[in-house]
Amino acid sequence: MKLTDANPGHDRRIIWGCYGLIVLYSVSLMFPALDDLSGLECLTSVPFAIMFLAWWANLFFFIGLPSLLLGNPLLGFWCGTVATFLSLSTLILFSFGSLGPGYFIWFGCMVGLTWLAWLQTDRLNPEE
Repeated sequence: MKLTDANPGHDRRIIWGCYGLIVLYSVSLMFPALDDLSGLECLTSVPFAIMFLAWWANLFFFIGLPSLLLGNPLLGFWCGTVATFLSLSTLILFSFGSLGPGYFIWFGCMVGLTWLAWLQTDRLNPEE
């Protein structure tokens, strides 16, 4: 039995969900994320990447998202989980009040990837 036999619309929802995450991620880059820095400034700042653990969540996000789209939901799930925990490390260095809307949209993308991949892995083992 193929995955699409169990629920024909499921793959389409995952694909649209991934496209939605790409749009949200892009939107998060335009908003302030930390203090006065936009998400794009946080992403492209080299010193930020070297000394800030949460920056590496982007790498796991961009490995997990294509993995999910290409049919490897387990890798997508684990990358999403790692990205979510790495993005939470922001709370170690910055106060909650210094986080802007860009951070919360970005964090939502990490959680969204984990959730979408979990939905897909759940479909791989249908209870019959």
